[in-house]
Amino acid sequence: MFLCAIRDEHSRRALGWAVDDHMRTELVTCAVERAVFVRAHRRGGVILHSDYAEVCVKPRICGDVLRSWGVLADFSA
Repeated sequence: MFLCAIRDEHSRRALGWAVDDHMRTELVTCAVERAVFVRAHRRGGVILHSDYAEVCVKPRICGDVLRSWGVLADFSA
């Protein structure tokens, strides 16, 4: 089982999360979709940081999805 959680660093509130039996891009995009929904579809002003970019997020794939939601991606290697 893998968990992807999106947390607001200011409020420390969990905005979105997803659980699945794999660690693929869909796990992350599902969690981000939930976070965007919780924020009442407000776009922009959001930075998503991931320490596991190459493992599960695949910046070249997920980056386009995040940009479409107005989310700036910060991927560490």
